[in-house]
Parts: sequence; C-alpha cells; structure tokens
Amino acid sequence: MNPKIQKGTLITIIILLIILIPLTVAGFYFHFAGTPEDSTTDNPNHEFHYNNALWFYDDNGNLLSTYECETDNCNYADSYTNDQEYAIDFYQSDEESTDHTMDYIINNQYVFLTDFASANHEAFLYDVKNGTSYKSVTYSSVKNYDVGIAGNLFIVENSNHKYGVLQIGLTAQLVIPFEYDFIGLINEMDEDGRVLGDYFVAMQGGSWYILGSGGAVLTEGIPDEIVTYNGTYIITKDVQENYHLINYQNEPVLEESFIDLSFTDRYLNCVTSSRQFYVFDLESNTTISNTYALLLTDTYETVINQTGDLEIYINNQITETIDL
Repeated sequence: MNPKIQKGTLITIIILLIILIPLTVAGFYFHFAGTPEDSTTDNPNHEFHYNNALWFYDDNGNLLSTYECETDNCNYADSYTNDQEYAIDFYQSDEESTDHTMDYIINNQYVFLTDFASANHEAFLYDVKNGTSYKSVTYSSVKNYDVGIAGNLFIVENSNHKYGVLQIGLTAQLVIPFEYDFIGLINEMDEDGRVLGDYFVAMQGGSWYILGSGGAVLTEGIPDEIVTYNGTYIITKDVQENYHLINYQNEPVLEESFIDLSFTDRYLNCVTSSRQFYVFDLESNTTISNTYALLLTDTYETVINQTGDLEIYINNQITETIDL
C-alpha cells in the first residue's frame, strides 16, 4: 500500500477517535444520570417531597420549579386561626379536619411555605413561576380560615406579634399595616365559599374597631369585644358575657343587655337575661314575633325562607312564620 495512503488513513482514524470517544462517554453519562431538565428522571413519580426538595408541577405534569429544603420541617405552611380566643363570630368548618395546610398556588404564582427548625406556624412566600424564595420576609402566622379569603387576602402576623393584611396579586402588598393585636373576619361567605374580606374586626391596645379592606378605620374605639355587625349596627360582648347593640360611634342602640344577640338580615334575635326570646325589627324599631321562654338546653334559629318570610325554629322545630 502506498505509504502516503497509509499515513492518511491513520490520520483519519485518529480524528474519528477524537470525535467519537467523548460522544460515547457523554452518551453513557446522560443515559445513566439523566439531564437536569429531565424532570421525569429526576422525580419519576412527581412527588411533592423528593430528594430534599419541594417540587411544583402544573396541571399537565410539567415542572414549574423546585425549592431546596433547609430543614426537616419543610412543607406548605399552615393556616393558623386564633379567633376562638375572642367573641367574634368567625367561620368554622363543619368538617372535623386536622389538615390546615395551604397547599395551593395563589394567583398561579405564589405559595406559602414553612422551612424552619422549629415546628411552629412561621411562613414565607415562594414564587413558583420564577423559582424565587422570599424567606428574608417571614410571618409568625398566616390565616385564611382554611377555605380562603375573597380577593386573595391573608391575615398575617409579624415577629412582634402584630397583625396586618396581605393581598397577593402579581406581587404581595400589605394593605393593612402591622398595627393590631388581633385581626379577624366574621362568618360571611361569598358565592365561591370563601370568607368575605370587605371588612375586618381588629383590636388595638384593648379597643376594638371595624376596618375597611384597605385599612380605613370605620368606627370609634369600642371597649367590648365585637361579635358581629351588619353595616349599621354592631353586636358586642362584655367581660360579664352580656351582649349589647351599639352603632359605629359606640353609642347604645338598645339600653338593655342580653345573654345572646344575633342578626338575621335587618332583624335582631334577642334573648333577655330572663331567657325570653323574640325577634326585633331594627328598621321599624318594633318586636315582630311572639315571645318564647327558653330553657337552658333550648336552641333557636331564624331564617328567611324562599318566599321571603321569617321562620323561627325552637329546638329545630318551626314555631312561627312571620310574613315580612
């Protein structure tokens, strides 16, 4: 064979080996190790907790981002409710559930996570869309009553145990500042089953207030705890557990104190200190029902039915229908 041909062939073989050997090694590596972008290989079953990280997927199973855990207490944050410590008539689920984790993506972008050494209610925001952690801004607790608050609102507590309200849209904005010792919402729901966030009940320095959703103070300071309100009147409860009806200027509307008061639309359900029950029309300022003597174990309820009449139930039995 011509020596020049042999030399050319040898050079060609060497060049091919230089090209093929790295490609072969790379092929073996990616075959067994997988690529970082290959989420199916990295987390084959799309588990939420996997390989010391939290994994977030969209509805089609596409990986959105991962959060690298720093502690063993790494999860969705809990919704912590302390309303039961006060007189406020707040939303309570009929279902007995111990699962209070806020395990959903807010506005298709944010989640509340916890990742702290102590297993308490601390939380921070994580941007799922951009894979960004805002752990430098932490909350001692977050409250959304488990079912959510309309308008993507969250009642948050800072490290000084002061409460404010956070609204999450494209960004997170504090719409009520951290100035209150308590903030809660009364038991009113929107059509989607979320707690209405139009007005908040707040306590500051021992006085109680009603706030607008943007933080405006709508009432005078009220010394007794606020139970509920209807836009014109407020029901309060004093330290002796007596109920009172006042207006937004903290002026009494009815001089008498009661052992129970509640609203049904513009009508006031009254139980006197002698356990006499009747319904009072706040617009006409008159009693519109019969008066019923209640035993200690008796229950009562009033509802406005589909025809617009007010029905009174004693011990779950209808006792009177009032044509309104």
